[in-house]
Amino acid sequence: MGGVVWLFIILLLRLFTGASANLQSSNELSDDEPKNESEDSILIYSSDTEIGAFDLITNKSLPLIMKNLRNVVGVALDETFVYWSMNSFQNEGIYRAFKNGTGAQVLAIAGIGNIQELAVDGITGNIYYTDASNKYLGVCTASGVYCTAIITEGTEKPRGLALYPPTGQLYWSDWGNDPHISRAEMNGNSRTPLVTTDIIWPNGIAIDDIYSRLYWADAKLKRIESINFLGEDRQVLVRAIQMHPFSLSVFQDRILWSDWETGNIRSCNKTSGESLGTLVGENRVFRGVHVYQAFTKFDNPCEEMRCGEICLIGADLSCSCACSANKTLEADGKTCKGDEEHRLILGAGGILFDYRHEFLGRPQWREIENPEEFASVFPESHSLSIRGWQFMFEEISIISGDNETLGAVAFDSIGKNFYSVNGHNRIQVTNLLNFETTFISFSEDPRSILLVPEEATMFVALCSESSCHVDRMSMSGGGRTRFVREVLGGPRVPLAFDPETRRVFWGDETAGTLNSISFDGYDKQLLQAGLKYPVGLAILKDFVFGTVKGSREVFWANKTGGHDGMKALNITETPEGDFLVLSLNFPRLRAGEEIHECRIDNGGCSHVCLLETTTSRVCGCPLEMTLESDQKTCSPDQNQDTTN
Repeated sequence: MGGVVWLFIILLLRLFTGASANLQSSNELSDDEPKNESEDSILIYSSDTEIGAFDLITNKSLPLIMKNLRNVVGVALDETFVYWSMNSFQNEGIYRAFKNGTGAQVLAIAGIGNIQELAVDGITGNIYYTDASNKYLGVCTASGVYCTAIITEGTEKPRGLALYPPTGQLYWSDWGNDPHISRAEMNGNSRTPLVTTDIIWPNGIAIDDIYSRLYWADAKLKRIESINFLGEDRQVLVRAIQMHPFSLSVFQDRILWSDWETGNIRSCNKTSGESLGTLVGENRVFRGVHVYQAFTKFDNPCEEMRCGEICLIGADLSCSCACSANKTLEADGKTCKGDEEHRLILGAGGILFDYRHEFLGRPQWREIENPEEFASVFPESHSLSIRGWQFMFEEISIISGDNETLGAVAFDSIGKNFYSVNGHNRIQVTNLLNFETTFISFSEDPRSILLVPEEATMFVALCSESSCHVDRMSMSGGGRTRFVREVLGGPRVPLAFDPETRRVFWGDETAGTLNSISFDGYDKQLLQAGLKYPVGLAILKDFVFGTVKGSREVFWANKTGGHDGMKALNITETPEGDFLVLSLNFPRLRAGEEIHECRIDNGGCSHVCLLETTTSRVCGCPLEMTLESDQKTCSPDQNQDTTN
């Protein structure tokens, strides 16, 4: 009896409410929509490059919402936004715009693969999706900042997706080796298979909340079927010889679908299968179709939950907190604890940015406005004095405004020395404890510096007017040998080191390539080609990050050249000038590891302690001083020409 009453209440309360754009990646997503009335009679659809609209009352096509896109698949609609997924190279992700096509923005891009279907929870605003290439069902917050996988086991080729927020349930199809239609709570719990037999290629699915039925399309069996929400009363609605149904939606008494066989969007009566006809007939490949359904309005239980990152509803409108990828939920059930090392410092035009990379979702960045904010994100600031991290902030800011020395800065976390190019074929080394300096001289112009303090090793990209090369040496400049034997075009050769694989990465601005080689100088590998002038590199976990000349983009790719491909995100709020990229990952002293003598009383050096090997040091002196016979003390050079 309770179920009948509940259905009756839903029927009474249910509300029938319903252009070209440059994609932006503003750090703050806007909800300030131009005032437009919502209409529940509008069908939206996607083709390869466009998102269109069709009025289901007048049976007329409306102006395109979006165009000039690439490989659009899933589409969804809520009271404010239209959402879509793109599966094109470097742009695989979830996007949104206002329903009139303005304000297009990247919603989630990092870790996102081949998104097949999207669905929006009208209660929390969370966006759910099926990721076929990564084999999971995921959910992102309305901002896209936090995303997590909620169903990962037993999924091989997840495809269609539908939500029913009034009961906290989600439904999906999977056309892998064990094809099925399944149900779970919208938090991923209580998974239940509904259809496992006589099913081959289940594609799109759709919910009819009036009759409490679930529809799905089977492209191999060429039919559309339905069951009730319990998985019972299975019925075949449409069966045709020429039919390849892809995506489904429901409107009033009709079921709608995109048909790859006919190149049309078709419809029929949702209970009898009669009145089969064509809605949009343009003889092209239509993909996603969606009609907004305004379910009964419920209070959002997540408003009082105050989750740290993600709040998900479950059965009976219960709710629970979840965390984004690579983080765990604390004992309080609300707070997320994770690795804080997924950060870079970006610099352009003399302004620094704290860039935090979520490995599933939407990266975030903010301007570092003063030395105190720099200290809050710089992991080694605790080992330096206030003057130390103030010096670093000022020097990096200056260097980030100079395109000629971009990337020529590095930090020695063992000796507490700051390395930078001073523009006179020299590297200046400043001790951040006593602020004494020394110099390492070269016959060519050093353009990039890479330090590996745990190995007491320095790599330097040195350039002449016509070419560049990479040399390896100690961090004092001794024992110099040619490391990358090929001649590089330059004029900038960004460098990075990955301690996990023990590989050195470099980019060649002229060749547009990204390469890596073992720490010992063997096994060179080409990671990426066709880049437009790479000028900055850094390593974070499984990815190599970089920037390119004249661009506002940060790109990243799997450091082993795996299947993830390359992604790029436009950082819009940055000034003109190329990016400097500084990694914040520094080696930690391992248990039982011998403490380097530069860590103890500056190695006994009066000025600068330089790492010569992993167990020895060399003391360095300023230009106007020389090292005495004790190999520790610097004294004035009596032969120094102070007028030069």
